[in-house]
Amino acid sequence: AGNYGANAALLTGIDLGGQTFIPIGAYAYKNETAVEGGAYYSGTFNGNNHTIKNGSIASASNIYNMGIFGFVNGGHINSLNAVNITVNSSATEHECSTGTIIGILYHGSASYLTAGEGCSVSGNYRVGGVIGSVRDECTVSYCHNYADVDGGNNYTGGIVGAAHDMDYEGLTFTGAPATISYCDNHGEVSGTNEVGGIVGYTDQTTVDNCNNYGSVTATGNYGSGGIVGFDAYNPRYFLGFIPVYIPDTGATISNCSNSASVNGPRSGGILGTLGVTPGEDQPDSSKTLTKITNCTNSGNITGTDGKCGSIYGYPITYAHGDGPEYIGNLKVLISGCTTGGTVNGATPTIPTPGPYVTQ
Repeated sequence: AGNYGANAALLTGIDLGGQTFIPIGAYAYKNETAVEGGAYYSGTFNGNNHTIKNGSIASASNIYNMGIFGFVNGGHINSLNAVNITVNSSATEHECSTGTIIGILYHGSASYLTAGEGCSVSGNYRVGGVIGSVRDECTVSYCHNYADVDGGNNYTGGIVGAAHDMDYEGLTFTGAPATISYCDNHGEVSGTNEVGGIVGYTDQTTVDNCNNYGSVTATGNYGSGGIVGFDAYNPRYFLGFIPVYIPDTGATISNCSNSASVNGPRSGGILGTLGVTPGEDQPDSSKTLTKITNCTNSGNITGTDGKCGSIYGYPITYAHGDGPEYIGNLKVLISGCTTGGTVNGATPTIPTPGPYVTQ
């Protein structure tokens, strides 16, 4: 393991002429608790608004994170455009992540990045138009996606595939959740579960002033949203029963808009699903987690009757499904939002069905 820590600036555009490109920081990966494998990038890269174009990102069995930058650890990537770049990952392990510009961003920042015309991104997990996944104290701002994004399994987003929660050392949680702001998606986004126009999966993430214009389609049982597909209630226990970390909040989604169609079993114009992570239960008492404020949906929403809405869809637990006794304490605050479009062909009169909303 190691790092490429040099600061760099792009002085001109790069035309790959149809050739393949091995990601910068190609061979590093993150397991449950540590960064391992080969070198990652940890410097500051200023693209000076230049463009890398006409090529593809190379895939191999030992490249877990795909993008122009495969793994960025503590680094800062800004002002870079991609045009006619194809990224196709077959990786299924080591928290693999796939994006046009960055595979995984860890303890870093990204701003003014654009996956432009002719770009396409596909992979199995954590697939994003611009960034595959962000983890722990990351900020993403002023990024734009025009690429079509295809996630074969979970965590697919127009800007970011997955925004994971804080890191931990032993039994101590460190850092802070991610912030994603002033980002727009124009590409078509499709996947199985946890599919969002801006971000597929969030864990206490702040999503602010983002707009989605690209259709969102999910084929799985949960989590398709115009802005966020799936927001996680993600408690942690030691030895399976001693509480170590019990979240008091979920994602904060504010000043966002969706104007595109969203299609999936549990669909929402802003958020698809608030859900409990694998093997865990809902809170012991009613708890308002996700907060959706001053958001607008004008897109048409289709999905399972009673489990989709103009603003928010429906809750679920991985362990028990969505029986009322298992999801009744999962609450979403909706305030200052504007409903529009249609829900299963009808004009909506409320932001979401069911008793799982506080207003």
